[in-house]
Amino acid sequence: MRLADGMRGVGGAGRRACAAAAAVLLLAASAEPGRSAAIFSPTDAALRGASTIDFDSLEAGRKRRYVFEDEGVVFRAKKGRLAISPATFGGVYGGSGMELSTLFVGPPYRFNIRFRRPVDAFAMSWGAANPDWIVKARDATGKVIAKTIFAGSDGPHAGLVSYYGLAAEGIASVSLRSLGGQDWVKIDDFSFARRQYAPEGATESAVSAPSAVPLPGALPLLIGALGGLALRRRR
Repeated sequence: MRLADGMRGVGGAGRRACAAAAAVLLLAASAEPGRSAAIFSPTDAALRGASTIDFDSLEAGRKRRYVFEDEGVVFRAKKGRLAISPATFGGVYGGSGMELSTLFVGPPYRFNIRFRRPVDAFAMSWGAANPDWIVKARDATGKVIAKTIFAGSDGPHAGLVSYYGLAAEGIASVSLRSLGGQDWVKIDDFSFARRQYAPEGATESAVSAPSAVPLPGALPLLIGALGGLALRRRR
């Protein structure tokens, strides 16, 4: 929520739908073919077997970093402090239990998430944001491998929790920044998964991301079709 003007305007649902469509287009233009996708549901196949951080085991407080040793996940504010607080603190936006918020994060109103071991998908409940936020996923070398938009809302729909995430192979860190200046957001039920492309029973070492166009398998079919066309022309 933007602190200066709170919820304002109308048409939040329309803005969110447009932003979601823009997010899909942004992904298509900025990520490797066949290796990234936006996530809008906790039942997305990319999150199969995911681990979840619900923040409920933490006491209320403010820190620059929150480190989850067992999960190998670090949440960090660029400036200011992240906060752990009850879902009712600062207004109810659809969450439950304890949540992590950026209420005390200063400009440039951003925070980062790091994975000590790269993941292939992450997602979270997302609420209270007014402007849109730009989200960039990077690999272990710092290269941006996918971008998307987490849509906000200037209308009353800012009070509803959305569900956003990204699937891309080898995500080592994520940066999230407000595109509308001063703003804050609350997140809950942060989930992440590794090797979401693995078939049942496959070992991790045997898994690789799918190719956008499986040419080796398609090539014989193409040759056969061209051959059939040539025979018809001869007749």
